[in-house]
Amino acid sequence: MATVLVNGSTLVVDDGTGTDTDITIGEVTGISGLGGGSNDEIDVTTFASTRKEYRVGLADYGTATIDVLFDPDGSGQDELKEIRDGQTSREFTLTLPTEATDRTGTFTAFVTSFSIDGQVGGVWTGSITLRVTGDLSFA
Repeated sequence: MATVLVNGSTLVVDDGTGTDTDITIGEVTGISGLGGGSNDEIDVTTFASTRKEYRVGLADYGTATIDVLFDPDGSGQDELKEIRDGQTSREFTLTLPTEATDRTGTFTAFVTSFSIDGQVGGVWTGSITLRVTGDLSFA
């Protein structure tokens, strides 16, 4: 079984200008839920059925949470706030480093929340929730 280290991974978001310019989301400490989700279940049970019957519906990739060290000057984090406030979606690319070659996951998402938290004696952290819309593919 091959394992891929997290360190060296990058997450970028398209800048939305149509120029194929990506902005790196800095200070990422964790990503959870990406690629999760589920398929819809469609009930196709009829009067003639002797048991409940279902068909598989559309896949829903759900949400992903990005944990960051909050950076008020970070252009990537600022971009995520702009996406949330502008109620738009953008293309994201997650690049995983491997010994042979990089693998990339691409998906479109919008930002549903961006919150920051702090504790005495600690640093400001942030939590960003992305809602994946459409497909998620790794190449």
